[in-house]
Amino acid sequence: SPGQINTRKFKFDEQQRESPLSKYLGWLLVMIIVTSSLGLAAAYWLSHHFSKPLVALKEGFNALSDGKLGTKIVPEGVAEMQKTMDSFNSMSERLKALSDIEQKYQQQQQLVELGDVAKGIAHSLRNPINTIGLSIDQLFSSNVTEKDKQQLHENVRQKIAAIDKTVKAFLSLTTTGIKRDQTVVANSVIQDI
Repeated sequence: SPGQINTRKFKFDEQQRESPLSKYLGWLLVMIIVTSSLGLAAAYWLSHHFSKPLVALKEGFNALSDGKLGTKIVPEGVAEMQKTMDSFNSMSERLKALSDIEQKYQQQQQLVELGDVAKGIAHSLRNPINTIGLSIDQLFSSNVTEKDKQQLHENVRQKIAAIDKTVKAFLSLTTTGIKRDQTVVANSVIQDI
């Protein structure tokens, strides 16, 4: 009958009606979800905002450890992070300057060593040349016997051979095609020295 349908509708409508407590809990749940979403978005933004400069700083240190001295990074983030990044940049510049100074020092050290080698070679050449000069002077003197001339001539040849040996030894330092795996007679090396 029609009256029963309305009663059933009324009872059904009454069950669908929400109480103030359930409305409050529904709004509270929506607010918690919205607030949590906003909080997560803010946390993500903050973590990205703070981690981006840290990642840049880490990459800068990796570049330094790979030997890329003078590496610079763009200061960003909060003031303390920018100061840290500025400090990194100045440290990197100082390391580059120190590396340049060290390289110049090594070049100067090589020049000093080359000077020492040149002094040794000059000394090795000067003595035989001096002996050759004295022998030539004696050859042209009038009171030298034929036997002495032969002895002086042999002495000049030996000194020229010594000069030639010194020049060849010096040139062998610069040659790339030298076989360094050959056996060497120790007595010859000692005599050369």
